[in-house]
This record gives sequence, C-alpha cells and structure tokens, in this order.
Amino acid sequence: MVSDVSEWVSISKDVVRQARQADLAGYLLRIGVSLVADGKRYRHTEHDSLIFTNNAYFWNSRQDRGNSSRLPHQTHGNEL
Repeated sequence: MVSDVSEWVSISKDVVRQARQADLAGYLLRIGVSLVADGKRYRHTEHDSLIFTNNAYFWNSRQDRGNSSRLPHQTHGNEL
C-alpha cells in the first residue's frame, strides 16, 4: 500500500476507460494464466469459481466481481 502521496501515479480517464474495456481473458491467456473455455466464458483451472466474460470477472466463492481494471487490485500479491 502506498503511504506517501508523492508516490501516487496519475492515470488519465482515457487510460482507465481502455483498461476497463480490455479483453481480460485474452490477456490472461497470453501471459500464461491457466483458463479453460466454458461456453462464452472462461474458468480458472485452479480457482473454479473464478469466471471471466469479455472484460469482466466473477469470483463467486469470494462474492466479488468487477472489470478488467479491478482484478489486479483484488489479486495483488496473490497468484492467479
């Protein structure tokens, strides 16, 4: 966690918008995260309650969901 405001990074609204619209499953597959196709969705092979659709994720066992800009915040420090 950043405790000093001087360490914060300013991100433009356009970059945030692009991140929210990113193909999350496609990106994760490209970097080697193990996903399995399940119809129009993808399911994580080790965390079977973690599901990806287009640019959103649903982590049912944690009762969490979000878009592609939210997942890194939820998993920071945790392996997918």
